[in-house]
Amino acid sequence: MRYLSVFIVLFVSLLSFSQKEQKVDAVFKKLEEKYGNNNEYAFSMSYKLYKGHNSGKLSEQYNAQLFHSSKGTYQKIKNTEFVSTSQFSIKINHDEKAIVVTNGAKQNFFKEYKNALKAASSYELSEKNGNYNINIFFFGPTNLPYYKLNLIVNKSNYELKEVNLYYSSETDFDPSFNTSEWAKPHLKILYTKGSMDQLDNSWFLKENYYKIKSGKLVLNDKYSGYSVINTLEQ
Repeated sequence: MRYLSVFIVLFVSLLSFSQKEQKVDAVFKKLEEKYGNNNEYAFSMSYKLYKGHNSGKLSEQYNAQLFHSSKGTYQKIKNTEFVSTSQFSIKINHDEKAIVVTNGAKQNFFKEYKNALKAASSYELSEKNGNYNINIFFFGPTNLPYYKLNLIVNKSNYELKEVNLYYSSETDFDPSFNTSEWAKPHLKILYTKGSMDQLDNSWFLKENYYKIKSGKLVLNDKYSGYSVINTLEQ
């Protein structure tokens, strides 16, 4: 009887995990439908970086914008722009006056979270204030920099409202060289639905950034003085 009880407890636990997994999969499927490559959407975003997972100590905060259309994806975080299309991808850091150009690969911001789901060790799913609250844990060796991923999703329309990333490794939050302040980062990303009216299709034209002359990449005059790393396959 003792072994039967253990088996029953194990079976119920596995069944519970399977049901949670199916529910999480269903929510992720709805999110993928909403934020797939063929859809158009825009976000205003707020990034908040905390010292420690539960300290509440805000280290840095900045705003961002993201636009996705059939032509490509444009994102601006602080003073850095990211453009991704099927023809080219480019990162422009205006603070450092540096540009990186790579081959085209249409990006989907939600793809990272979907890929992370495949490596999950366990799930927690709850419902509160009209939202799904999903916790995804990664206990084994993975290529992911975080051990926990939290998503908050509107139940009625499946709009993504918040993402929390709890990183596995400590980092030094003290900018000085005299002391150190080690803690595991917690990155919170808040999503607010934006307007596609602000989309500028010129973002996705490579001639607005560079040209290839005699086999060499030449930046437009707008980016005079910027350094460039070119990894395009010729």
